[in-house]
Amino acid sequence: MKRVSFHELAERELNDAAFYYEQENAGLGFKFLEEVERYIGVIIKVAMEYFDRLGGLVNRLWREHWMDAEYFPEAATTAIREVPPHAHVNSRDVVAWAFATNAIPPQLDLRSEFGEPPLTVYNDGDVIIDVYFWLDGSTAIHQHAFAGAFFVLEGASVETVYEFRIGHRYNAQLLTGHLLPQQVRLNTRGTCHPIYPGQRFIHTLFHLDKPSVSIVIRINTPWALPQYEYWWPGIAIQPFRDAFPLQQRRLELLTMLGFCRPGDLLPLFRAHVAHWAPHQVLWGLNHTRRFFAGRLDDLRELLRILTSIHGPLIDEAILAFKHNTDISDIFLLRNQVTDPELRVLLGLFLNVRNRQQLLDLVVKYFPDRQPIDAILTLVRRLFEDQSLRLDTNVLPQKRGPLTLSVLQGVLEGLSVEQLQVRLAEQHVTGLEEIPTTFEQLQASLLFNVLFEPGRVAFRSGQ
Repeated sequence: MKRVSFHELAERELNDAAFYYEQENAGLGFKFLEEVERYIGVIIKVAMEYFDRLGGLVNRLWREHWMDAEYFPEAATTAIREVPPHAHVNSRDVVAWAFATNAIPPQLDLRSEFGEPPLTVYNDGDVIIDVYFWLDGSTAIHQHAFAGAFFVLEGASVETVYEFRIGHRYNAQLLTGHLLPQQVRLNTRGTCHPIYPGQRFIHTLFHLDKPSVSIVIRINTPWALPQYEYWWPGIAIQPFRDAFPLQQRRLELLTMLGFCRPGDLLPLFRAHVAHWAPHQVLWGLNHTRRFFAGRLDDLRELLRILTSIHGPLIDEAILAFKHNTDISDIFLLRNQVTDPELRVLLGLFLNVRNRQQLLDLVVKYFPDRQPIDAILTLVRRLFEDQSLRLDTNVLPQKRGPLTLSVLQGVLEGLSVEQLQVRLAEQHVTGLEEIPTTFEQLQASLLFNVLFEPGRVAFRSGQ
């Protein structure tokens, strides 16, 4: 009794169920398999016909404009508006199709360098449609070597859009200058934005829900290479994954030595790495900096050698690495948290640059709640979680009622003096501790964004 072709791990259960139904009632097992076949056929037909139709529509609109790559983002967004994905498919349809089909289009990214995982659902040789699943994904600040559009099928993400002003060109693979955040926006189900190649569209995405699922329609634009990633506050660099093969292996060997023989790193840097091209030096430093954490004398000597050859570039790299370390500490905190709403709030903190942006995004994500009340409720849950392992100043040392009261005042934009007046009127005890509590909040990695602009949720490709 084998009427359906299935994945080998599911085939035995399917046929066992069919035998059971057949023994209970003659012919029922075959009817069961027929229903399974029919359901699978519907999934494949609905899901794949939709993506075929969407790809065909994009192609037609694009060809009506003589396949002008400048027009392609508009063709992709127009097609999405005409046949919106969330009205036709969901992520379960896509997953079911992947397990039921015996053939898929040529995959764009088999190594899953972008997406957790990515799945190409349409590929006609020109136009490509990918579905990206995201779990804890936060993309580096990046530009694109393709044109198209992205659409949020499920979940939500915080997106920050940037401008990069070039200060110095070291080579085609490395630029320095200034990253200027232009816009922070919350993308929810049904959101669609165009993607332009090159520095016309620089952004980062932080996915809030697990999973978040997005659809990208694209054509490649190789003239927009390299596809820079950006290290805050001012480095544009070709990603390590696009390095020449020998360079990739050398960097992997450096990482291996860092784990096994960290004492060998400084001699290698002195003899070889320090004399590489500037972008290669930054790759090498980014790959190995964690291994110098307990070797301060080696680190000082390494920075002296690199600075003597590459000058202010090394200072800019140190700024980027320090920022990355601070952000990584908040990521580690978020990874310990299981409360979905609290994970969302921490994701918002990671991506905003000031108090007002945080309040605006909380209103959009929790539209039925007063934003300051929502933040305080979730922060109270965070403070009360005794399971968290905190080795840095991610959170303030004191996390009691007074800290929450001071945080409320900070969220409302009050000064220390105004806070003291308010809490005195409320007969709150410990007024003398308000300035210290205020300073602890300001010094904490999580809450300092409420006091100062400029932090960005960046993680390098390492």
